[in-house]
Amino acid sequence: MTRIGEDFIRLRMSRSSGMVGYELTHSIALGSYFVAVPSNEEISFILEILNHIVSPALDKLEALLPTASSWDGIARNDFCRYVGVAPFRGFRITKQAWYRYLHIARSAWQGLPTLCKEPPKSVAEPGLNMNSEVERLVVKTIDVQAGFALTDPAEWRHQMAYSQRLRLGRVLHGAALALKQEHEGEDHIDAVMSVVKGIDTYLLDYALSRGDFDNLQKSYVTARESVSTRLFMYDIPLTRPYRLNRAWTRQKENSRLVHLKRALVYHSGRVYMHALYRRRSELDNHLIRDLLDLSLSPYTRVRRCGVLPSHQ
Repeated sequence: MTRIGEDFIRLRMSRSSGMVGYELTHSIALGSYFVAVPSNEEISFILEILNHIVSPALDKLEALLPTASSWDGIARNDFCRYVGVAPFRGFRITKQAWYRYLHIARSAWQGLPTLCKEPPKSVAEPGLNMNSEVERLVVKTIDVQAGFALTDPAEWRHQMAYSQRLRLGRVLHGAALALKQEHEGEDHIDAVMSVVKGIDTYLLDYALSRGDFDNLQKSYVTARESVSTRLFMYDIPLTRPYRLNRAWTRQKENSRLVHLKRALVYHSGRVYMHALYRRRSELDNHLIRDLLDLSLSPYTRVRRCGVLPSHQ
């Protein structure tokens, strides 16, 4: 953003100096600086976070899972809460902070939907009707250029990032198996809900979701169709500046904001194509079965939380 600001100031200075054609090309000149491509330093920084923050959190989770049947309040808080339980003072919230290991891993991957592109998967259960369907007629993901930071499966950075993602899925599956035993009943509800949210992140926070793509489209249409006459139709007081696109209904020129939103929608459409028609690996099938089992829990909160990812 600093570079964008400096270039914008440079463009404004060139305008004041009387550059020929600036009034006709300023939108193109400014828009060319909004292409965000992660550098090698930024990718290395992300991998460092995965190795030094997320990976130790998963180590803690794996160490806690074998003792799930005998968890006390402190172990449960280590698994799914920020606060701790003061010893010898009962189960009350104190100011002592504990690391929320599963929350750390889930939050890290929620912000990395386009870090690495999924390589071809080994499909364990294709789900085909052998009497009427064949493998060649199955719709596959359209492989378009969508701005993924790591795309080559042979590169060591891609292998490192993808292995970290697979490890999160394996830990979530192990946690679901451990917590489905219902050792302590209501005491494990918070931990189970954290696992369900983690499975939701692992399965769906890749590329772009349908809901986010629809919201971007609606935002673009709203900005494109905005007309200044709406201020008078609804008697909106002019107490603050409004960003409007057109001064009258038949105006064909659009503002820079509309062009940026349109470019964002087009790029998001390419990213969204990678989220469609994804094949399921054996680990994906295990996690889906875990969601189905948890959606049949006797506790209402767990059932509601387990059913929500299935609607996506």
